[in-house]
Amino acid sequence: DINNSDKHFNVVDNNIVYGLSGIKNVGEALTGIIVEEREKNGPYKSFTDFLSRQPDLNSRAIEALIKAGTFDSLNINRATLIANLEDAIAYEKSSRETTAYGQISLFGDDVSLGSYEMKVVEEWPKREMLELEKEYLGFYVSGHPLDSFKEDIERCVWVDISKPEELPINRNVSLICQVMNFRVIKTKTGAKMATYSLVNYQGTFEAVAFPKDYDKFEDKVALDGIYGFVGYFDNKKDPTNPQFIVKEICEPSELKTEAISSLVIELNEEESAGENFEMLANDLKSYFVDHSGSLPVFAYLGENRKEKIRFGREYSVSFSKELKKELAGYPLVNSAWFE
Repeated sequence: DINNSDKHFNVVDNNIVYGLSGIKNVGEALTGIIVEEREKNGPYKSFTDFLSRQPDLNSRAIEALIKAGTFDSLNINRATLIANLEDAIAYEKSSRETTAYGQISLFGDDVSLGSYEMKVVEEWPKREMLELEKEYLGFYVSGHPLDSFKEDIERCVWVDISKPEELPINRNVSLICQVMNFRVIKTKTGAKMATYSLVNYQGTFEAVAFPKDYDKFEDKVALDGIYGFVGYFDNKKDPTNPQFIVKEICEPSELKTEAISSLVIELNEEESAGENFEMLANDLKSYFVDHSGSLPVFAYLGENRKEKIRFGREYSVSFSKELKKELAGYPLVNSAWFE
């Protein structure tokens, strides 16, 4: 924010504010000039006020400030600022030159320079705004490209790639991800396959599509596109970091609603052996009763997960992300997930 950001990260009203020097094409020197002027003569009241107080700032730097969202608090959309940038700079330059040469006083007090009026244009699509944020800041700030697909994610996606130990192995699952990178590879026989770098809310991970499946969606995928992926996790190469094998790629809306078969929890081995185990176990069952449904509940004792037990049918639950969160914070439970 042009009126809150310093050179580097700072805190305003308990919020972390991104530093201006971190914006591509701006840098330390220009940032120092912007902040010094603001501290000396007060906040920038408008975009044209900013231009009049920063006559030596180049248009490339100002464009970067706009695309990073720096002027959003001045209540003019980014597309409008870019559309008017060159004319506004020319106007401010002309105003300074007129004042410098005393042309106003030459014609008396009735002559006024007036003020530059922005030609308002429609804001860019959210996706475009986010991509520009990423280009100039290195990451998304005002949202995420996947935000438009939240309903499909809620409907179809239940795995969390940030927790590899909880990923189901060799079972088809659905994911909705953005393609950050992909590479087509030719096998020794000349068949094509591909590797993908995919990103979702939980992070970035690698995926692979083998020739027999790649042929089906070879022309469907574009860089930065968001798609629905159906496939399975395989842990043969690395048991601690399963690889995602892509079987199908489609539009997110075309994904089938995912069927959840059970709730699985990993019990804390130390707490399970303690004197309060019975009390904790009874309280744990009360969570299941509060979220009663048709899904069976299974439990592992400890991190080795060698033996899995099943709770009685009377403790079956319904699919609920709230239940998962509640269980994750309970002393007897190390982790909980649906599969």
